[in-house]
Amino acid sequence: MTAMVDELLAAWRSGVPLDLGGKAVAGPTTLDEGYVMQAEHAARRLAISGGAQTGYKLGATSTATMQALGFSEPFHGPVLSAWTHASPATLPRADFFVCAIELEVGFRLGADIADPRIDMATLRDAIADVFPTLEVADSRFLQKPRPGPAAIVADLGNAGALVVGPPVANWRALDLEAMPVTLRANGETVASGSGSLVVDGPLGQLLRFARNRAATGAPLKAGEIVSSGSCIPPWPAPAGATLVGRLEGLGEVSLTLT
Repeated sequence: MTAMVDELLAAWRSGVPLDLGGKAVAGPTTLDEGYVMQAEHAARRLAISGGAQTGYKLGATSTATMQALGFSEPFHGPVLSAWTHASPATLPRADFFVCAIELEVGFRLGADIADPRIDMATLRDAIADVFPTLEVADSRFLQKPRPGPAAIVADLGNAGALVVGPPVANWRALDLEAMPVTLRANGETVASGSGSLVVDGPLGQLLRFARNRAATGAPLKAGEIVSSGSCIPPWPAPAGATLVGRLEGLGEVSLTLT
């Protein structure tokens, strides 16, 4: 598995995507193997970039994305401080391969969640902050042929960067599932959706993930953030785009790609 992580890190450094079909190194064949490789991959990125893991991002949280990527359930990847940025942010487009933009609801926990049977009311009480996020989903793999689920998980769950907007005080009064969401690029609307694109809604995905983490003995901790899955179809962004995501009631989050 270390050999595949070596190849992924080399792709990240060089800007040349890894062709799974052209490599003799063995990739993961199961999701469990993928998550073991993801942990090694994240640890080695931390050793290079410094900082810490500050939370998680969820992926394949819509039915369409699950089907497109070959997943039967959502997956997760790490959020590292080195690639987390306050809105408004400016980043080089050349730092990314696919550069697919997603708009999500972010949560920061105010308490540990150790109960695998936690209910929604208790979960809501454990949330310290809710805020808009713009995720740059990315892949160090060549996209033809498309990498399978285990490879996606190993590749940090398609994590690229996360831009975080300010928290909203009155989030409990909002219907996060019905919330309209729009992405504008250079003033033009390029994608739209709502919290309902996320299966069971953003809070429902946080509940599922919190229960799963607790059940596996690695519970979510106070202070960690979770970006809960895209409320719009992913939009591939070019250099020169100034992106503004609006999540109705949560506010705006923005990124300029140079």
